[in-house]
Amino acid sequence: MKPKSLILFAVAAGCGLVAMVAAQQMMAANRGPAAETKRVLVARADVLVGVALTKDLVAFKDLPINAVPEGAVENEEQFADRSLKTRAYAGQVILQAQLDEKGVFGTSAEIPMGMRLASVPVTSTMIHSGIMKPGDRVDVVLTYNMSRSGQGNQSYTKTILEYIQVFAMGDLKMGVEVNDGKGTSKEVKNVSLLLTPLQAEIMALAQSKGAVNLTMRSIKDTQLFGSQGTDEAQLAELRAELSDTPRNKPEATPVSTPTPEPVVQREEPKEPSFSEFLQGPIATEVPAEPVKATWKIEVFQGDERKIHEVDLPNVDATTVATPVAAKTGAPTSLLAPMKQWLTGGQKRPTGQP
Repeated sequence: MKPKSLILFAVAAGCGLVAMVAAQQMMAANRGPAAETKRVLVARADVLVGVALTKDLVAFKDLPINAVPEGAVENEEQFADRSLKTRAYAGQVILQAQLDEKGVFGTSAEIPMGMRLASVPVTSTMIHSGIMKPGDRVDVVLTYNMSRSGQGNQSYTKTILEYIQVFAMGDLKMGVEVNDGKGTSKEVKNVSLLLTPLQAEIMALAQSKGAVNLTMRSIKDTQLFGSQGTDEAQLAELRAELSDTPRNKPEATPVSTPTPEPVVQREEPKEPSFSEFLQGPIATEVPAEPVKATWKIEVFQGDERKIHEVDLPNVDATTVATPVAAKTGAPTSLLAPMKQWLTGGQKRPTGQP
């Protein structure tokens, strides 16, 4: 290489070095003082209530001081031989307020104050083949036998507890996924329910009386149903109502057909015979109307004559039979002269009786 080229290369390298040093100084001047950090306890995985804090679950980590919450655990002595009262999630800073008292471990630390746990033996059918999870809401249904007068021993079913929270299924508690390597919910043999003291007593009595079943309900359905219960008689009535050919329904009463009245044939009026025609209409008596006995009084006032009728007091009424001519035959005015001529009767003088 020529000496002139070497000189140019050395000058370029020197300028680059000077520029790099100047840039570093400028960056250091703009950076300012280094940010302060603080060493605090952080959860490495999800930590459940009542579980002892170990190095596998928690660890210390340096965080910017402005990202550290107040009351964070800062040394091992603060969490030694302790568990959490509330659940912690991976990456969460552990607070001293979350720590339970020393030596307190296990599930009892997770039970809320004033509540109790009661376990119910279950099958895969009762837990709906894996659908039910810790934290769900259920109703408790009891089926038992009861004796009634005149009816004997009958089965009776009633909902005794409503909107009860499932605390755990086997060893799987709330907040733990079922398929986490500990088995599936289909293998669960017991379900733990979170109850009040009175509800726990009712549950214990129910388990001694008969079979207890769990029915799932919506977690949003907080309205209580207040079941009155169902017995065998009600079940039989329901089956009869749902059946197409119910056995217990009363038979329909046959409708009686009214007997038709006999038809009375009306006789047509016969034509009168010749002898009946000659005899004329036969007078028939109709029931006479009672006629009151009266007095007739004639009063003359000059040339004027007046007749007054006065009822007689306390005198029985008499009846007068009024002959009524029959409707058949010829009129009397026509038959009387013909009858007299045919019979040879003589015509009486006018005015004789």
